Amino acid sequence: MGSARLAARLQGDQLFRATRNAWTTARRTDPPRCVTGSFVALGSDAEPTLRSFVHRYLEVMSPAFAKAVADAVTLYTADRLAEVLRSHADTGCDEFIVVPATSDPTMLDHVTAVVESL
Repeated sequence: MGSARLAARLQGDQLFRATRNAWTTARRTDPPRCVTGSFVALGSDAEPTLRSFVHRYLEVMSPAFAKAVADAVTLYTADRLAEVLRSHADTGCDEFIVVPATSDPTMLDHVTAVVESL
């Protein structure tokens, strides 16, 4: 696992752990729902599709921020999505929201195949 991927996993794990600790401190008896998600593109031209979508989506915040995030995104292969879903499940994530970076209906087929392979 690369250092960036390990850091992201640790951050997610730390966030979920902090959430559970806050729940306990507040004497809540129901478990917290730990949810996260990410922009994803799979299929033909997935990498440029994802990077372009992320840049357009975030550019309103800051062009520099949009470029930095667009350059860093990695969820454009089935293997990478499977790795991220497994990693988040291992940290106790209850739900991972896949935000499609395309309106291409075949995206659903690609994501379904990844989920079914887990």
